[in-house]
Amino acid sequence: MGPLCDSLTPLSLDIPKSFKKLLVDCVIPNAAVSEANEFRKVLFATDMRAMYKKYEVEIGTIFQHYSGRDEKGAAADHKRSINFSELEMMVKDLEVFANKISVLELKKISGSVQLDDEVGEIDEDEFSEILCVLSIYHDPSPYMPIVKRLEFFLTRTVFPGLKEKIKLLKVRMKGK
Repeated sequence: MGPLCDSLTPLSLDIPKSFKKLLVDCVIPNAAVSEANEFRKVLFATDMRAMYKKYEVEIGTIFQHYSGRDEKGAAADHKRSINFSELEMMVKDLEVFANKISVLELKKISGSVQLDDEVGEIDEDEFSEILCVLSIYHDPSPYMPIVKRLEFFLTRTVFPGLKEKIKLLKVRMKGK
């Protein structure tokens, strides 16, 4: 057993008591523990910021392309954010998540990155975080650092997958 549950090893406890002790001491305290703050520390690390800076034009072009695509109920400053329908459009346009991510999972991701009071609208920083989460869904290997996984996802999947749909992205990628 692991160090968390070493106190459960005595065989003198009967099964119901052992089960209750397992639940109370090990399962319940660790259930649904969010690692969002730890994940965001990775997002703000120096190497991750440098990678985002390297591709800020392309990421910004994608963000601008999808902001305002869903015209129903668009706010006046909607070009500075994307809503869930627009995020869903982008994911569908990528054509790589058909069997990897459901609409419900995408809604959970979208809701999890909402840091401000305007739930439902995703700003550019939140969009960058979503791209990182999607890169983990795309390649869940724990053996590759997240920054490399995200860069591979952007350069091998996102940019090539969207360049036909986003003409400006195609033009900006010619030099790379």
